[in-house]
Amino acid sequence: MFSGSCKRNDLIRSALSGASKLAAFSLVLAACTTGAVTPPAEVDTCGGLVTIGVDLVETWVEVVETLPVDVMVGDATPPQVVVDLGATGEQLDERAQALGCDLAELNTAISEATADLVTDDPAADLVLKVVRAGALVNSIQAVES
Repeated sequence: MFSGSCKRNDLIRSALSGASKLAAFSLVLAACTTGAVTPPAEVDTCGGLVTIGVDLVETWVEVVETLPVDVMVGDATPPQVVVDLGATGEQLDERAQALGCDLAELNTAISEATADLVTDDPAADLVLKVVRAGALVNSIQAVES
C-alpha cells in the first residue's frame, strides 16, 4: 500500500512521460488523488512543474497498485486514467521545454521530493525506482539526442 507525503497542494508530475514509456514502466498511477493532476500548461515556472511532477508520480504509484496484471503486461487496454496520466507526462515535457527548464534539474527535484514515498507493491516500487533513477522528465531530451 502507498504511503507518502500528501501535504502538497495538488501540484506536481508525470513521472513517466509518453505513451511508449507507459509500457516500458509497467503502467503506473498514484496517491493522494483528489482529482486530476494540474495541467502543466497552467504553470509558468520550473518549480511549478516540479510540483506537477510530484503529483504525477504519486498518482502513478497509486494507480499501478490497483492495475490488474493483464493491463500491466499489455494484454488488456489500460483504463482512461492511465492514458490521461501519460498525456500529462508528455505535456510536462513539452512545458519544460517551452519554459527552458533544465530536464536533469527537474528530474532531480522530483526524485528528491518523492524520496519519502514507499509502497509494498512490486510494480509500483518499480515506478519509484525508475523515477529515482532520473527517468521522469526526459522524453524530449531523448528525441533531441
